[in-house]
Amino acid sequence: MSALRFVLLAVLFYAIQNVILERRLAQISPAVIVLFSGVQLAVMAGLVIVFREQFGMKELVWPSGWKVAILLGTAALLFLADFCYVSAYNAGGRVALVTTCVTLVPVAASLINAATGGGWPSLRQWLGCTLAVAAVILVKK
Repeated sequence: MSALRFVLLAVLFYAIQNVILERRLAQISPAVIVLFSGVQLAVMAGLVIVFREQFGMKELVWPSGWKVAILLGTAALLFLADFCYVSAYNAGGRVALVTTCVTLVPVAASLINAATGGGWPSLRQWLGCTLAVAAVILVKK
């Protein structure tokens, strides 16, 4: 499957998840939601690993050395991001605002990338970042 198809499927799954979070789970403690998500994630990832050939994965590439520490650090960031994301609904956030704010991820990532020596965004990317900020402002009002 192509990268675009994977990302479009992810968008669909995230959209469904957001509607469910807003409508049915906003009153549940964010830590509990993230815990259940983590357990489910581990079970499903384990199944994908066990049946990897059916998912088109011929081999598993495991991290070693410093990459293990980096992976654990990114896992901690994922937990913090998920916790904050779910907390937004728990604090009364609406699906339109919460999901629109996600468009700021490329903005923040571009700035972090530039600040850490990864290069500055192109003019087109700056335009996209500007539109993302404008979208958040419009939805917030």
